[in-house]
Amino acid sequence: MEGIGFLALFHGGEGKAAGLVCQINRVYKMVGADCSNRNFYNVPVLQRSVEVLDASVNRIRQLKNDSFVTYGSSLRFLYLFENLITIIEAGAFEPLTNLEVLDLHLNAIRDITPLLPFSLRKLNLAENDVSNKIPLNAAQNLQSLSLAGNRLTSIPDTGILPQLADFNLTDNPLETVTINQLSKFCELEKLRLPPTLLGSVFISSCDCVKVSIWIVKHSIYVDPPFNCTVTDESECLANGSIEAQNAYAVCKAAHQALQWSGSSVWILAIGGIGLIFIIAVLLYYLWRRKYTKPRSQPCQPSAEEMRKTRPFRMSTSRSFASRGSLRTPSKCSTTASLTSKDCSSSSIKSFSKTPSSKSTASSYPCYVAKTTRDIP
Repeated sequence: MEGIGFLALFHGGEGKAAGLVCQINRVYKMVGADCSNRNFYNVPVLQRSVEVLDASVNRIRQLKNDSFVTYGSSLRFLYLFENLITIIEAGAFEPLTNLEVLDLHLNAIRDITPLLPFSLRKLNLAENDVSNKIPLNAAQNLQSLSLAGNRLTSIPDTGILPQLADFNLTDNPLETVTINQLSKFCELEKLRLPPTLLGSVFISSCDCVKVSIWIVKHSIYVDPPFNCTVTDESECLANGSIEAQNAYAVCKAAHQALQWSGSSVWILAIGGIGLIFIIAVLLYYLWRRKYTKPRSQPCQPSAEEMRKTRPFRMSTSRSFASRGSLRTPSKCSTTASLTSKDCSSSSIKSFSKTPSSKSTASSYPCYVAKTTRDIP
């Protein structure tokens, strides 16, 4: 981390906490506040918004509903490990709508608030005293959960976590694991269990057989790996768990809904960009149509011009016929572009001495141009 200065605090601190300051750092291009190891009794209140707050190794005992109000949606990473936290009020984390990582290990937490941010991806509750029921299903985007070292005898009831991929249960006196417990984590990829579980009666139970089949079927990596010692597995397989299948189906539906909600945001964004592009093209077309001059059309004499030039054409044609043949170029686009080269003798065809009076000026544009220039 790169230090960039200090920041004074405004808070109702107690004892040694009053008047202390936090150091502002750059943490992977994010603004972070290092408030660790400063004997704070309450969560520090900073003068500016930060994305990373490290308030670890302090004497914070309670997280109140207003502890993080000043941080709001800017805070993304919160580290509160090695404090004395025992009480977390229900709305303590509610203002942190964009919180992604919450580290609370090495405290004395027994109950966690159910109002965790929806955006939370990683939660560390290791080395606490959490109970066998901790509602975490509000954090639907939770991907990593550590409950290591909490004296748990079974996997706690956390509710359905459709995005959970890494679950750490090491250093707990687990006695059993069931597929009903695992079915609520339908995207689980890694499960870390305490080695003591392998020496318990779990290895010789039907739950071991069912869990072993479950982890193979759903491609879950278990550390450490285990082998069941049940002699007759057919009796264990005869009694399938409908409850586990139903919970797994509900979890999968929730996971798919999250995937669709995430992709719909991109679809709406791309659709909006496409609509703006189409509108811009349409407006540009209308602008060009209004302000751009139309292209000049090929030389097409009007009826009035043909009437005016007809007498000259007839008189000059007689004089030319008396001298010899009259030649005209095969191609002339406009009268303005006619030159002597365009009407050269190499590209002129002969016609009769007395041209028909019905022939039009448009049929012989070079002829008309020559005669009109000779008019006095």
